[in-house]
Amino acid sequence: VCLLAAITTGLGAQPLQQETRTVSGERSAGSVPIEAQRTLPGLESKLSDMAASATRTVAPPTEAAAGFLLELDPLTGLLLFSENSNDSYAAFRGMVFIADEPIVVNGASLFTVSSNGLNATFELREIVTIVGDVLLGSTVVRSASGLLQGPLEYHGLKFAPIALQVGQAYLLRVGYEEPAEENWFYNFDPVVFGDPPVDIGPVTLIDGTRNGNTDNFVAPPLGLQLVPDGGDLIWFFDQDEFEAFNAGEGKVLKGIEDYEESILGPNAADGFDDSLRSGVPNLPDGFPFPVGMTGLPNLIVQSNFEHTLFDPNPRGVGGLAAVSIGFAGAVSDSVIANTFVDSLDLIFTDEKSGVGFNTISFLGANAVEVNVFSTSNEHLGEMPSPADPTGASFIGVWSPIPIGRINIFDPGGGVEGADNIQAWQEGGNPCPADFDDSGAVDVKDLLFLLGAWGPCP
Repeated sequence: VCLLAAITTGLGAQPLQQETRTVSGERSAGSVPIEAQRTLPGLESKLSDMAASATRTVAPPTEAAAGFLLELDPLTGLLLFSENSNDSYAAFRGMVFIADEPIVVNGASLFTVSSNGLNATFELREIVTIVGDVLLGSTVVRSASGLLQGPLEYHGLKFAPIALQVGQAYLLRVGYEEPAEENWFYNFDPVVFGDPPVDIGPVTLIDGTRNGNTDNFVAPPLGLQLVPDGGDLIWFFDQDEFEAFNAGEGKVLKGIEDYEESILGPNAADGFDDSLRSGVPNLPDGFPFPVGMTGLPNLIVQSNFEHTLFDPNPRGVGGLAAVSIGFAGAVSDSVIANTFVDSLDLIFTDEKSGVGFNTISFLGANAVEVNVFSTSNEHLGEMPSPADPTGASFIGVWSPIPIGRINIFDPGGGVEGADNIQAWQEGGNPCPADFDDSGAVDVKDLLFLLGAWGPCP
């Protein structure tokens, strides 16, 4: 089934899986923190062995296997608080903790049981105090809402990835109106854990909260999900931070491909054959890209048959689709894989050190998986990212090994794409008129010049 057929026959959005519920991120956060000093009031009295202030460090996220933080051993100190059907978390209950390592998380969980389901909301907040009312001066950096339902175990929801900053204090809390069948909690007493703080690996647990207040050492059994190992890559979810980092590394912006070369009319979608190339009219008849792409030299966009991650494998006939502004929620022209089982490859025929783009998804799970490969097709790392028809989410990746290909896949069964693709590489071209670095100035370079004709930004 291709996108165009699905839209025109009235196929609705696929049901979301539990882990991909409503997602929001009130403030983007990149993977490279900015040096800043934050004073944490009350730190001296609560943590006599820690300094009164904490300084963020500039470092990429550490490598970590997929898993959960804050999930203590359920057989140690985890107690059944109540089976009272009147109990709920309408006032929100949470955990205060300090990040000890620069890790990336993309979800939260609660150890609970519910046959009918709990309509829960998770919040992750940066906080400026760790005692009393920790909501004062706090900032919601991620949240997720959805249904928690099933047997007694950890039930989780996903949100946009965020890098936890070393030394920063956070509050993770959950709220729901429905009565839970069982409420569990940790009792942080000297017999079970010793006096808080409790060292649980990459974070130090400080206290529990009710309605934002730290009035005792009781906390709900919450978890934070670690993002899978991203290898030696540095990931960004804020475009300004991505661009500033590349410029700071001495890289130059090679170009931005926004698909505005398309002559497709508004509110439309049109399938065409693989592959779409820089400076080459698309097959079979040059519609809707009569001059190919002109924004970014040395770029190839093509489908990847049946999500074959580790080898480029284009579908060929009808593998791609052009989408114009106004079609199914699109706010700009873009190119996507035209078949739901396929993924999309961005292939770079020269060496790129940084690539960023807006993620696109139609009729899927509002999320995509981004996999990065070297010029020799070695898998360098992966990262999930929110995605929707508007392309509101940005993801960028910097690699010490030149990037040769990026694969984008919607695990929720939708069709995926990328827009406003920007690429960075080493500066200094001995032949400035050779836009595509082919070693010669030819008609392709002329097409790039014509495509960029107009006022300078």
